[in-house]
Parts: sequence; C-alpha cells; structure tokens
Amino acid sequence: MTLFCASQLNLVRDLPLEKFRFAFFLRGSFVAVVQLDISKSGNGYLRRLLVQCAHFMLGPFAPDSNLRRWGLQLASHGGKNGKRRAVVAVARKLAVLLHDLWATGEVYEPLYGQVTVQAA
Repeated sequence: MTLFCASQLNLVRDLPLEKFRFAFFLRGSFVAVVQLDISKSGNGYLRRLLVQCAHFMLGPFAPDSNLRRWGLQLASHGGKNGKRRAVVAVARKLAVLLHDLWATGEVYEPLYGQVTVQAA
C-alpha cells in the first residue's frame, strides 16, 4: 500500500489548490474557507486502500495511536452512522498524514506528543 500511495501522491504534488476540494471566498474583510462536498474523484484503488486501513485502525487488533484514539472517539459520538463517518474521517486523516510524512521525511510516531516511560 505504501508504494502505491507514494506513487499516487507524487502525481498530485504540483496540483493547484482548488483540486483539494476547498473553496475560498472573500467576505467583507476576511477570507472564508468552505469545504466542498465529498466527491469520488481521484484514484478509486487508493480510496479503497485507505478505507481498508481505516477499518483496521478502528478494529480490535490495531496498535494504539493518536489517530486510532481520535477515530474511536469520533465513532462513539456519531450515533447510528458514527462508525461509517469515523472510518471515512480516519481514512482522510491517514492520507494527509502519509502525504505530510513523505513530504517532510519525518519518522511516524504513533503516540505523538505522549511521554513514554521505558523500563530500566
């Protein structure tokens, strides 16, 4: 999956900002950023992979991470379709996280900002 995502993200690195489903409006003295509707444009195989990864991350066998905690919290507040919304949200966040890690070259830390105590 990682290789496929990397190849797809390299293709979209130089796309204009309007391709990322946001609209900018000038209202008065400030600029409002409005998120547009979810579309099924883009690579379908990549979308399916991200959703499958999100399902695993929210399942019982995934290791603990900040993204998992956020997704489980989102699923608990969602009502009837909370789990479905949480899966799509985690998939989107995972795509953004992978792109950011590849762009900056940083190492992924599952519990970013958490202090871990190692046994002596």
